[in-house]
Amino acid sequence: MGARFTFFRIFRLARWRLAAVLVIAALAAVGCTGANAVDQTAGGDIRFVQGSDTGQLIAADKRKPAPAISGTTLTGAKVDLAQFKGKVVMLNFWGSWCPDCRVEAPGIESYYTANSAKGLAVLGVNVKDTKGLASAFVANKDLTYPSIFDPDSRVALAFRNLPPASIPATILIDREGRAAAGFLGPMDSAAMTKFVGSLLAET
Repeated sequence: MGARFTFFRIFRLARWRLAAVLVIAALAAVGCTGANAVDQTAGGDIRFVQGSDTGQLIAADKRKPAPAISGTTLTGAKVDLAQFKGKVVMLNFWGSWCPDCRVEAPGIESYYTANSAKGLAVLGVNVKDTKGLASAFVANKDLTYPSIFDPDSRVALAFRNLPPASIPATILIDREGRAAAGFLGPMDSAAMTKFVGSLLAET
């Protein structure tokens, strides 16, 4: 009886340790970018660059449709990327636990409010988070754009050959629903003005 008890105790401990390793690996996969983060090229479709005014948009004739993604926002509303067709979309992946996201969010909100009338939409995707902490983050930063609650990163995985490797990350989608650029790290105002502004100017 004692040997059997010891066996199951060791088994449960090993299973717990394996689960802990998997959780740590998952968090590392979407952890905040640092100063040493590198560019990521995914399948030749999109090149993720640091969130500054370096890099370039994918030429319009080379862009491919973004995947059909949908989800439930932090406020409980249903949202679908397709509903933003005709608008330029900043699809921003973030987490309340990510320091760079705290830096980036106010700038995105400011740019969004200044350009929403021109056809800009922002859709956040909250990953590896709890709804309570994510909602508090939104309230604290006075964010008015919606965010899908996506603790399992299903939206990122939907991009298949071009998922963001870390967060914050932003994928720009043109008015035709095509992926036009990808950024790792917080997007600065110069990048938003240059790249999002260019997409807004497209007819």
